[in-house]
Formats: sequence, structure tokens, C-alpha cells
Amino acid sequence: MNMLALTIILPLIGFVLLAFSRGRWSENVSAIVGVGSVGLAALVTAFMRR
Repeated sequence: MNMLALTIILPLIGFVLLAFSRGRWSENVSAIVGVGSVGLAALVTAFMRR
């Protein structure tokens, strides 16, 4: 898969997960999903330069 596409898809997946959970998850789980998806996209971006 194209690395550039992952920088867009990962936060989108996080958004979809959070949107469909609709408050059923605890705040901690929601925070982990939100920060984790953006953090993974940042890591992918960092490794694209190499």
C-alpha cells in the first residue's frame, strides 16, 4: 500500500471508529483511538522521508 495513502487513511479510520462508538467507549479508550490514529499517521510520515 502506498505510504502516502496511509497518512490519510489512518486518521479516517480513527474518526470512523469514534463516530460509530457514539459514546459507548470510555474516555480513555476514545483518547487512545484518537491520539493513536493520528500518531501512527505521523510515524508513517516520518518514515516516508527515508
